[in-house]
Amino acid sequence: MRTRGVEPGELVLLAGFGAGLTWGHVLITWPPPTAPPRVPARHPAALAT
Repeated sequence: MRTRGVEPGELVLLAGFGAGLTWGHVLITWPPPTAPPRVPARHPAALAT
């Protein structure tokens, strides 16, 4: 991985460990998918549709 990096669409597992036996992990697709921006329901742009 150090020579080629992470290719688009690959899965990446991130793990972390801390004091007190705490731990966490997440599995993501790289790059993360982009979502359209969310418009609050009371925003004038949302009311115009």
